[in-house]
Amino acid sequence: MWSTQKNLSNLINGVVVGKKYDLFATLQEELNKNFLNFLDILKDPPCDSVERTKVKKSNEEAIQINYLNCEKKLQPSVIEEAIALSDLFSLSELKSVELLIEAEEQMQYFHGFNRGLTAVLLYYDSKKIQVNNLKTLMLVRSGRLWILDENIPAEIISFIDLYIQRLVKNGLIEKVLARIGIHEWSKAEENLVRVNGLGNLKHRKQVKNLFEEVKVLLGECIFACACQAPLEQTNTILLINFLKNNSQMVQNNQLDSQINLDTSHFFVLMALLYCFDTLYLDIKEHGKLT
Repeated sequence: MWSTQKNLSNLINGVVVGKKYDLFATLQEELNKNFLNFLDILKDPPCDSVERTKVKKSNEEAIQINYLNCEKKLQPSVIEEAIALSDLFSLSELKSVELLIEAEEQMQYFHGFNRGLTAVLLYYDSKKIQVNNLKTLMLVRSGRLWILDENIPAEIISFIDLYIQRLVKNGLIEKVLARIGIHEWSKAEENLVRVNGLGNLKHRKQVKNLFEEVKVLLGECIFACACQAPLEQTNTILLINFLKNNSQMVQNNQLDSQINLDTSHFFVLMALLYCFDTLYLDIKEHGKLT
């Protein structure tokens, strides 16, 4: 789960930043495989009763671990933690097992945290990497404000342009706005505390930082998308309604310090401003365009 996002990030950056253009065919294949994952950003494969039964019996009957590309029996402690992670994140039981295996491999880089706490960090880090991957693609596309790198071959830019267009056409903006709207730390923290998913102050801070960075990155994706090409009317109205609804929340909860417009909302606001056509104002001020 975490490794999948990390590998995709390495591939995207390898091609567009590292200039490994010979990997373009691989990038095309991986992006096409991950189209729905980008479209339903941050959505996890759900819990599954069949998977849960297999995992619960996996101390006696080996189960297929795709991450390891082999079948393996699990220790009772791993089974217990996998079910807990599955319940916590409403995550597929087999993905929860993979997350724990990845956490066990990465524990050496998270000194002082056990396997479960490391798995929580990797879960939120995987989300950050996923949204950052989308942001990178948004920055690579051609448009009116910037060119990321003039040396990137035209066929790569063309493919990414069409890829982003497909995402936007299929409702990406609405889905990202919805994620921003429900991405609240207080709710996540309550669930984590309930299952002892937060460790010491250092662990809590790292988890919270990752969680909040995800929300900011979602806003940056909207901003980068609108900067390079104005959103069509339907999506522009979605931005207006999103900001309107959040402004009303602030006005209705003036005494609640936890309700406030945050950084992600300001990125949405700036995205909205880039959607407005100011040509009429130029014409009105100067009489005509030269």
